[in-house]
Amino acid sequence: MKEHFINLFEYNDWANRKIFYVLRDAAQSPKKTLDILSHIILSQETWLGRIKGDYTNSFWENVELSDLEKRSEINSKDWLQILSDLDERDLDKKYTYHNTKGARFETSLKDIITHLINHSSYHRAQINLLLRQNNVEPAITDYIYYTRR
Repeated sequence: MKEHFINLFEYNDWANRKIFYVLRDAAQSPKKTLDILSHIILSQETWLGRIKGDYTNSFWENVELSDLEKRSEINSKDWLQILSDLDERDLDKKYTYHNTKGARFETSLKDIITHLINHSSYHRAQINLLLRQNNVEPAITDYIYYTRR
């Protein structure tokens, strides 16, 4: 199961890089695309902080594209390192954290990772829709394309 989650994070990194590539190339992409991409990367950072014991809840800041790319690269490396280092049983370990409203929760690592991957896919689809609506060819980020490379 550990390898499955490593693969999902590698896919997530690949898909994020596809979005970065399109946004860098797009002459006219809506500002909202960068807002959503910032949300994706900041969410990954925040959940990483929760795993490490840092309580940051910064989900909706506006971050420049070049900074987001750097942060995304660091994020992905950190997540992949955590996954590589853990024992299979650690996926069931529960982490306690507080959401943005201060409510306390406890969630297993495997559920956090599953949430992050789904959350990122959902928001990348929003970005792609905005790009298409603005006559920009969207990034192909479907998992099946990742497996075919």
